Amino acid sequence: MAELTRVPAPGSPLDGWAGRILGVLAIAIAVAVVKPWGDGAGPGVITPDPPDATDAARTAAVLIVASPVPIYDPLAFGPVPPPAAWALLTGERTTPLGFIQAADPTSPATSPSPDIVSGPVVDLGPAAGLHAIVIAHPAGQTLAAIRLWRFGDGGPPRRIDLRHLRSPWPQASVSVVAPMADGTDRASIGAWWPGLYRMDLLIEPGDRIRTLMLTVGSSGPSTLERPGDDAATSDLGFDLPTLRRLPPTATLWSAGRILSGWRRDPGPPTCRIAEIWQATDPLAPCWPVPIGRTEAVGVNLPDGHVVTGIALRPIDPLPDVPVPGSRIAVGGRPGLALVRAPTGGLSDGIYRLDVEVRGRGTMTWYLEVGPIGRAVDPFNEASTTR
Repeated sequence: MAELTRVPAPGSPLDGWAGRILGVLAIAIAVAVVKPWGDGAGPGVITPDPPDATDAARTAAVLIVASPVPIYDPLAFGPVPPPAAWALLTGERTTPLGFIQAADPTSPATSPSPDIVSGPVVDLGPAAGLHAIVIAHPAGQTLAAIRLWRFGDGGPPRRIDLRHLRSPWPQASVSVVAPMADGTDRASIGAWWPGLYRMDLLIEPGDRIRTLMLTVGSSGPSTLERPGDDAATSDLGFDLPTLRRLPPTATLWSAGRILSGWRRDPGPPTCRIAEIWQATDPLAPCWPVPIGRTEAVGVNLPDGHVVTGIALRPIDPLPDVPVPGSRIAVGGRPGLALVRAPTGGLSDGIYRLDVEVRGRGTMTWYLEVGPIGRAVDPFNEASTTR
């Protein structure tokens, strides 16, 4: 595939010394217009000014409106740690989670067979006062992974990336998490949007997954930006001739704004959800390939492989029927097959791609649509223009 290079824009009449002089004048005019001379708040800023309000109070009011960014305050949870038992804490309330201990992880006879067990609905209170949450657990157990999903208004679930924060009580058995802010560095804390959430907890020992539903209430008009539930689109310009650019070594691929290919051997068909969550090393057999905004995914198997069937099935968080729109022998190539994403793109989650190959049985790959793929997308797009 030929390399792509950036083409410089046409010249501007503001280039050279004349442009620099005009730029200095423009900056001076802007400063004169925007800077709040004297004691006023400046043009364009409307701030409530009760007669008895001090300058400090007015400044605080402006900051609250202009910077609605949640701040993690460990002191909000109080000086006394919670008991070493399953519970969920916010700054305002504590909810026991006794259902998690319903099955003994050391006794296979009492452990439930499915990975995920539905739990109670926990009310976290209004969104305006909600920042981080604390999950307390017994001292002999740990949380190997925590996954949070938000359900839009009638839409599919969207994975919310989490930031793990320091504990208010260093010696306590707790995990503290908050949503990661979209579009910012990983040190930022995101906001909770009113609505319904689902939290999945991977508990060790025993590889148990427990699920609880969370509700966040509305607290009136908010200046926070609503999260984009429609980040994925199907109008990405993918066409079949694009697949000619795949290198021969790319066995697995996805196509969205760009065409991405991986040299990835198939994994075992028996990977459980807990094993997929814990597979952070790309060399691990159950590792899911992170993909971003995607219109189609497929395989590009070498000569001698004849694909007779391909199916893409979501397995987490909501197991469902296979995604329709499969196609084999694309462009007359027996080893090239694909599945097109539905309108709106693939929703967040983990998918299993099963490919039937003549004389070789079924080959399985795992894919994940979510925060990691969305974070990698801008980097991949930028690298194609260098």
